Amino acid sequence: MKMHEQIEADEVIERYVRRQLGEEERRAFEEHVLDCSECFEKVQEMERFVAGIGYLAEAGPLPALTRRRSWWAPVLALAFALMLIVSGLWIWKLRTSVDLLAGQQQRLARELAQAHTELAALAAKAPDTPAALPLAILDASRGSGVGTEVTVPSQARELALWIQLDPESKDGSLGIRVTDGKGRTVESVDGLRKNRYGALAVALPAGKFPQGEYTVLVFRANAHAVLGQYLVKVSVE
Repeated sequence: MKMHEQIEADEVIERYVRRQLGEEERRAFEEHVLDCSECFEKVQEMERFVAGIGYLAEAGPLPALTRRRSWWAPVLALAFALMLIVSGLWIWKLRTSVDLLAGQQQRLARELAQAHTELAALAAKAPDTPAALPLAILDASRGSGVGTEVTVPSQARELALWIQLDPESKDGSLGIRVTDGKGRTVESVDGLRKNRYGALAVALPAGKFPQGEYTVLVFRANAHAVLGQYLVKVSVE
């Protein structure tokens, strides 16, 4: 994070107001502004200054004060007022976006914690299952071809899957089918239902998953439509 001296030396505020920063530098500066009242005030001052300069450039030379002062002063004041309103709306929108992102991160953290809790409960029901149950958390938001990597100990009896479904998907009986790299079905489970976090939690025999890549398909019972497709990369130690 840049310090104030470096921000002023690099003319970051002026370049930011003029929309001349690169995407990465702009994001870093906006994160700094949210926590720095001094830079926030400087951004507002620069916005007003640039707006005034832009207005004067469009209006041309100032009229003689003795004859037309009555009309240009209110117009300039109105321009400043509008700029303040626009700046306030922009800051509000930025803060709202940051709060939304923070809320999503907190929700994901709660879901992951619940995943470990519920899957640990599954392991506790099977006396022969090792306490450290390997877990693969599958998220539909991952891009195509991006897999979830999971390491399975050689002595593990089961591999746990936590499958995060689309929040808009309807409740009901669901099933999964796991295929290997050659498209052969390795394991399938029917009669699954979403938990209170909108996910499927299931434990599968670890012996059926040697090292390699697998595709997990989620579908609705008695239907052929696929609700989700996930890639899992298994390594055995």
